[in-house]
Amino acid sequence: MRAWGGRALMVVLMAMALSLGLFIGLAPAQKFADFVNQKFKFATQLPSHWESAVKDNSLIFSGPQGTEEYNVTINFQFINRKSQDSLEAQGQDLERQLATAQGYKLLVQEKGRISGQPALRLAMVYQTSSGLYQQEQFLVERGPYFYYIGYTAPQRLFSKYKWALDQVIKTFKFLPDGK
Repeated sequence: MRAWGGRALMVVLMAMALSLGLFIGLAPAQKFADFVNQKFKFATQLPSHWESAVKDNSLIFSGPQGTEEYNVTINFQFINRKSQDSLEAQGQDLERQLATAQGYKLLVQEKGRISGQPALRLAMVYQTSSGLYQQEQFLVERGPYFYYIGYTAPQRLFSKYKWALDQVIKTFKFLPDGK
């Protein structure tokens, strides 16, 4: 009887992993669509099959109605910035608002940059009448606005659809002011 060599064993293990992947169903490659907003001067990419709604200074995107993705949203809000406002003050104000939610817990707060602009990232969980939710919120300071980019999902779906937020942040860019 011949002993298995390292290379042969690796080939067998890779074949098993591939066949297992076919049976459990790997997630299909996601398709994205370019989204450009001239009013607030930004562009990004969103899941091509998601639906949108506009309400005042908010843009809301979610999966199609009737699917579990419908409960997952990416929300853009644009808050008029006053000269004395700071990114940190906006973050503290958001925390105060969310801290009133039942079961609120701040998971992460960190500074960074998005499209070259100062940014703050907050991640949190909280309870609603519909269940436990998880949210990741980016606050970006630019020109006359604070840009809020939020991703919200029931906690059980948060990781499953986080690829949508990752693509939004990775591709987010500010457009020239045109001045």
